Amino acid sequence: MSSSYSLKNLFDNVGKKQMIGFLLAGAVIVILLAVLAMLLSSNSISDEKEQDGGDEVTQNETLVSTEYNPEHEYTLSDYLPWTYYEYLEDRSGVDVKYDIVENTAIPKGIVVTINGCDEENNRLSANKYLGTLPIEPGEYEITYIVKGCERKY
Repeated sequence: MSSSYSLKNLFDNVGKKQMIGFLLAGAVIVILLAVLAMLLSSNSISDEKEQDGGDEVTQNETLVSTEYNPEHEYTLSDYLPWTYYEYLEDRSGVDVKYDIVENTAIPKGIVVTINGCDEENNRLSANKYLGTLPIEPGEYEITYIVKGCERKY
């Protein structure tokens, strides 16, 4: 005697209440998978925006560009760009603490990109360097961008 297992046999032996339970469980699983797919796609979109180094708008809605612009008057070319970094302990690369460049999207602007691993100290160090520049701080619009912490240990 051979026994065959098929969906038809399963459905024939299941009552109405169990069938409704199976259908509800299936619907819940489909909804959860759809929500998971939406979350993953929104994370990949935000990652692409973060990695894009072109024009962007920061929290205070200042247009920011760090790309070379031949029409921009570089007033701090003797001092910027300036990057402060330390070598990683395992000698596998560098840990960029902050990076300062002129904002080429506006006439007098500076963009300070800070590593978020030690944001407070990195911001203080960047501001300390800005204090050494022969400029009047009120003349320049300073935009801070905090990058995520990317430690590789």
